[in-house]
Amino acid sequence: FQKAAEELNDLRGLMTKLQSLSEQLDPLEAAYADVRFYDVDVEQTQQQYENLISSMNSELHDENILNESAQQLARELEYLNGKLSIEPVIHEQLEEMLNHQLPSLQAQLQFLQTRDDEAKRTRIHVDRLSQPAIETLTEQLNHICLLVKQQLDNLAKAESQEK
Repeated sequence: FQKAAEELNDLRGLMTKLQSLSEQLDPLEAAYADVRFYDVDVEQTQQQYENLISSMNSELHDENILNESAQQLARELEYLNGKLSIEPVIHEQLEEMLNHQLPSLQAQLQFLQTRDDEAKRTRIHVDRLSQPAIETLTEQLNHICLLVKQQLDNLAKAESQEK
């Protein structure tokens, strides 16, 4: 980026020198016309450069937001997975996970998947590299859903055997 900006500055400096020379050659219209065309080219190049940098910055910003969202979702999934595997979880906690926490995480994951697909389809300059991968998050969420359902089934069986 910096090299391109320096080269554009060099072009602008050269443009200033050419304008000065064309003014010194005032009766020669050809020199003045050539400098005007060159000036337009320099302005267009500058505008294209600014548009490109803006587009790249926008795509990089979007990539950072998507990766931060994926990492946050991964942390939440790790927390639930740890809670399920370490602590004895009571029936109400499992119901809370199944009916409230997991659907919320599924909605977040679906939104993330949609944004991921859109980024892959529309980006021009920045490749989409989800860290962690959306597929991995989906597998983790499915695993947690299965664990919660299994533990609920186990609790229901234990309760029915006690009766």
